Amino acid sequence: MRTIVGKRKVNHQTPSFSTHMKYMVLNPNWNVPSSIVSAEMAPEASRNPGYFKKKGYKVMDRGGNVIDPSTVNWGQYSRSNRAPYRVVESRGAGGALGTVKFIFPNRHGVYLHDTQSRRLFKKDFRAYSHGCVRIEKPAELGSVLLGDRSPDEFSALISKSGHNKHINLEQSLPVYLLYMTAWADDNQVYFYDDLYSRDRSLVQAKNSKRG
Repeated sequence: MRTIVGKRKVNHQTPSFSTHMKYMVLNPNWNVPSSIVSAEMAPEASRNPGYFKKKGYKVMDRGGNVIDPSTVNWGQYSRSNRAPYRVVESRGAGGALGTVKFIFPNRHGVYLHDTQSRRLFKKDFRAYSHGCVRIEKPAELGSVLLGDRSPDEFSALISKSGHNKHINLEQSLPVYLLYMTAWADDNQVYFYDDLYSRDRSLVQAKNSKRG
């Protein structure tokens, strides 16, 4: 199964860590991170006042009240000056998270999820996300996690739910997000691109210990 990981930019790289998967969410909403709202969406909305409405986003103030985004001066916000608003994209296959997300609580706010940009899986280079991991075949993963459904049955479950639905796993499962540029399998060693340029720092750390 192919995946799409975080971009090369330092603040978009997919982190390495281990934790446990607890649950999945069908037809998930996307609560847009404030960093994306301020650094990427605010400039767009400043140039085009109808940006949020056209994209189908709801904008709320700190009290949870839905506001008219065209009344906000978005030009004053940036990565260093966060906008005091919450932006939510409604659920559905056309949303950024696709039809399902798989949650393993962590301090990075990273998870696995479906995507509407399926054409990207055909590429050899697949570092396009803001840090989360997009998966090529979410129905297959979902069916394995539930254990009693085929991929088609899992897809039918998503369609039938029709709303933001949480499904707890019967047993939490370990998750490891690893960064490796070499891998051995069946007496064969495979080498991969050092996407985040981390090999050099590892070599330097190893050499410093020798010194």
